[in-house]
Amino acid sequence: MTGIIPFYKQSVVEASTWQGFERLVARLLVLQGFEHTWLVGQSGDGGADVIATRPNKSGGDDIRWLVQVKKLNKPVGESVVNETIDALMKYSAHTPLIVS
Repeated sequence: MTGIIPFYKQSVVEASTWQGFERLVARLLVLQGFEHTWLVGQSGDGGADVIATRPNKSGGDDIRWLVQVKKLNKPVGESVVNETIDALMKYSAHTPLIVS
């Protein structure tokens, strides 16, 4: 045993609130090399819960990701996909990601 505590486990995700799940996703993005990561999620957020950027490997401007986080016990529906796509323009993002 290495003594390393895992970043998260299923029981932590299941017991978390939707706000905790959003924070978990934001922290995971930071660990994966995303920069300028911030929580947007609140009532009336327009379809964005986390915004994060990654350096563009080809040079040029960073790539902005818009993340919609849903803590559901069922698959997300078409309305969540549409809301996420609509939010791309509002937040000047390039890449949508839905985490559920």
